[in-house]
Amino acid sequence: MQGVSSDDDFTIRPGRIRSRGDAVGKRYLNRVRAAVRKTTKSIGGGRKGTGFSGTRIGRGAGVGHVSAARNPFSGNRGRRVIVKVNIARAKTGGVGALRAHVTYIQRDGVERDGSQGALYDRADDEVDGKAFVERSGGDRHQFRLIVSPEDADELGDLKAYTRELMTRAECDLGTKLDWVAADHFDTDNPHTHIVIRGAEPSGKDLVIAKDYITHGFRRRGSEIATEELGPCPDKDIALMRRREVDKERFASLDRELTELADDGVVTIVEGRGSFSRFRRALFIGRLQKLERLGLARGEAAHSWRLSEQLEPALRRLGTRGDIIRTMARAIGNSRHDFAIFDPADAAQKPVIGRVAASGGSDELRNARYLIVDGVDGRTWHIDIGVREPGTLPADGAIVEIGARRSEPKPADRTISKIATKHKGVYSDALHASHDPTATAGFRLAHKRRLEALRRAGIVSRQSDGTWHVPDDYLTRATAYEARRKQCSQMRVLSWMPLEQLAEREAATWLDTDATNLKTVSRGFGKELDKACKHRRAWLIRRGLVSANEPTDRKALSRLRDTEVRERGRKLEQTLAKRFTAASSGEPIEGIFTRSVNLAAGRYAVIERSKEFTLVPWRDVLEWQRGKSVAGIMRTNAVTWKFGRKRGRSL
Repeated sequence: MQGVSSDDDFTIRPGRIRSRGDAVGKRYLNRVRAAVRKTTKSIGGGRKGTGFSGTRIGRGAGVGHVSAARNPFSGNRGRRVIVKVNIARAKTGGVGALRAHVTYIQRDGVERDGSQGALYDRADDEVDGKAFVERSGGDRHQFRLIVSPEDADELGDLKAYTRELMTRAECDLGTKLDWVAADHFDTDNPHTHIVIRGAEPSGKDLVIAKDYITHGFRRRGSEIATEELGPCPDKDIALMRRREVDKERFASLDRELTELADDGVVTIVEGRGSFSRFRRALFIGRLQKLERLGLARGEAAHSWRLSEQLEPALRRLGTRGDIIRTMARAIGNSRHDFAIFDPADAAQKPVIGRVAASGGSDELRNARYLIVDGVDGRTWHIDIGVREPGTLPADGAIVEIGARRSEPKPADRTISKIATKHKGVYSDALHASHDPTATAGFRLAHKRRLEALRRAGIVSRQSDGTWHVPDDYLTRATAYEARRKQCSQMRVLSWMPLEQLAEREAATWLDTDATNLKTVSRGFGKELDKACKHRRAWLIRRGLVSANEPTDRKALSRLRDTEVRERGRKLEQTLAKRFTAASSGEPIEGIFTRSVNLAAGRYAVIERSKEFTLVPWRDVLEWQRGKSVAGIMRTNAVTWKFGRKRGRSL
């Protein structure tokens, strides 16, 4: 119809053959691309920066990159699977560190019937964990995964699910994987621990792209669960979203609100359609919950300002809630006065008490926690960090927990000394001039330390390769280490339960420090006060102390020696070797084979060809279990001297 035009009316004017357009056309195209970049966060994953990130180096880079790209049309119908991954380096201790994790995932009580966990692989339902560890002896690293499908109970056989997941991962990565797994049913959500060797069949290091580690495993796990159970029904999605409204932890609703916020302010507009109205109701309910938590503030009609601390505060609340629930399950009585030990708090006092329970705070890294019934009447949750299996006290042991106070590293002291002499400047040349004996490798370690602190914003690197070191460098470097290693320092006061100490023919903790503790008249504090009085009366009846005099140290020493000799004679029958007591100043040599708990403390069994001895145990010995050790016996302690390859001299 004449006089009427439409959006489809245009005239094509082809350019010359092989012409790439003139400058005007290129400028217009660049303007279009710039507009697209402003309105979309990414296309196919996008690039957040022009710098090299290394996220696509390694096997599975392509699949991982596609998995990382968010598809706005996929919705929430896929079955959710949580995957946690840790790349464990083979540090000091070598294969021992890898063995510890394989041993840990096979611990007692993780199967449905409460039995010990069983390892399996692609073909066998029961495999030898020791053989897997021996194959891993030369590996540089180890991949540790926890795979937790949200609908694990409906999946039924987790072994079949895990095997299919690893088969698809092998296809994505283009190589066979040497792995073992163990299913755990000791938590609310059944999950699977998978350990993958860090080596390919050819012997080369297995390098998996960061995108695949972050997104690829989770996407494949979700695909398998969705294929098995079908897409998630609408009613289940709606119920799951409603539950997030009142959660006191960081949830997907919070992430969406943060993305919708303009300069920290979220405005909820009227929606069209049932889905938009449902989503709007969820957002308003969540914002009202955040307002009650003090993490959002209403500014106008249907507008809220989000707190800058929204995510970290909610994550702390979530962690605290998990801890409280863990403690309630372990103690079995919600009336306990629960408390959380905070090593970063300068006002935090040491805690002394009885171990009520223990568990894994980070199962990927073998980090542990203790629940301690304190002498102050409170029940404490204490994160004690990564521990060797043989160093953990059993339930009933008595411990003292204090904050590990950070001190400046020797490297930091050296850097500070050099920078102070040169007006806040450090360089490799200045270090070589300051200490001519320092090797290139030694100086390189200092530069690596500075690079880590540069990323933390403590130092800066100049264009000429020198480093600017601030005046308060030592203070800031020490604070940085304290933030990185906020863990607790544990000392076992008694490896034996309190009820076994009152009438023990031995030197016990009750005879020394326990008598000076300030206790309360409830819980473990009340029990300890009663045990101390019972112990004192027993010592008086045996004539070991007088009623009005303190405990005789010589008498305690005799009791300690007597207990060690008696345990040694009992072990003679088990080991078929002769027991010899160790004297002060005597060299100690042999193989550390086991440890035994006495009232006086834990002792190490050091065996030789025809005889053995008992000496005070220390946790560093666990790295040497089954190996030859040597040291000098001192008064109630041994000065150990381990080989350089083992990296320890104590």
